Formats: sequence, C-alpha cells, structure tokens
Amino acid sequence: HMDADVAVSVLGFSYMKGVYAHAGFPEIGYGNFSSKLIAAGYKVARVEQTETPDMLKERQKASRVGQKPKVVNREVCSIMSAGTRTFCYLDDVKSLEKGDENGGGNVYGPLLAIQEVEVGKHEG
Repeated sequence: HMDADVAVSVLGFSYMKGVYAHAGFPEIGYGNFSSKLIAAGYKVARVEQTETPDMLKERQKASRVGQKPKVVNREVCSIMSAGTRTFCYLDDVKSLEKGDENGGGNVYGPLLAIQEVEVGKHEG
C-alpha cells in the first residue's frame, strides 16, 4: 500500500474505501499525475489490464485445482523516471514548457542520443 501513501502525500489524493490502503486516478489523468510524481523524484510504473472479463471467465473454466481467479490479469507495461521519460498521447506535454521551481529551464529534455554505426571487421 506504499504507492497509495505516495499518491496521498504527493498528489493530494484521499484514500479510497476498503480494507487495504489504495488510491488511484482515471487513465485520462495519467499524463498530469505521472509528471508530478516524476518531478518529485519517483519512478512511475504503468499497469494495464491484459485480459477482458470474457477471458477471465474462460480462465476460470480452465482452472481445475484450488481457488478460481477472481480478477482480470494486469501487468506492468512501462516504468518511467526522469531519465527515461518519454511522451505519448496520454502525457501532459505542458511539462516540457514549464521551468523548474527555481525559475530555470525545462525540467525534462533529451537525455542521450545514440547512433549505430558499422565498425570494420577486426583482423588479428
């Protein structure tokens, strides 16, 4: 539940109801909230649902031993940090235009450019 604690303290969220601490936001808020977490020095893991409810039903039917699965599968599909920050249609690209808290330049920018070149065969 430590991720919920971070969301409450860094993003100002409230804990959701339930036995276990959890907090979250809808997918449309991903760009905004992930930018805030990265700017605060955290890594952000994006978790997505990898099966449909119908696929879960099929998995439940195929499960013969033990307790049947109750929730759809989810998997980590990306992990971002300040050094690996990329942007897609879900991201808050306004963070590229903002300066840092001390009035400096952009908070994010290119980290490294790599070009592959063919190297001659080593004869020896």
